[in-house]
Amino acid sequence: MTHFGFPPSVVTLRRKMFVFFGRMAKNIAEGTGSNYTLSENEKTAVRIFEKCLALEKSELLDSPSSDAIYIKTQEIVIVLKNQELRIINGKYSYDFNLPPDQCGKMRKRFDAESERRRKIMEEKIIAKTKRSLQDILSEVNEISFPEETL
Repeated sequence: MTHFGFPPSVVTLRRKMFVFFGRMAKNIAEGTGSNYTLSENEKTAVRIFEKCLALEKSELLDSPSSDAIYIKTQEIVIVLKNQELRIINGKYSYDFNLPPDQCGKMRKRFDAESERRRKIMEEKIIAKTKRSLQDILSEVNEISFPEETL
């Protein structure tokens, strides 16, 4: 009897269980095990998300308070909130619980696309502003001010 009166086999079993539960806790903290693979339906759902995100006519909405993102393409609405991906096509609703690393990638793609669209919109606004200022300047130049008399 060695370790606090326990036989060596119990001590070894205890160590193995400690390692096993430590790894399990790490996997839970990461969301899934490192060997988790998406099912075919989950892969299809992710492809739908990516294709709808890439469409210029898609409406994008980010809700920081609920940490949800929305993509609307015609009748299809996609919602990504926490680890849940929901696809609604007007008739049916499909729900998928995805691993956190996959949701993180999807969130980064959404953020990148939102930022790209924001830059395009900002460039259009600035270009319009510059053109408007030029129009104002030409209008001011055309105005003939009456001479002040004393």
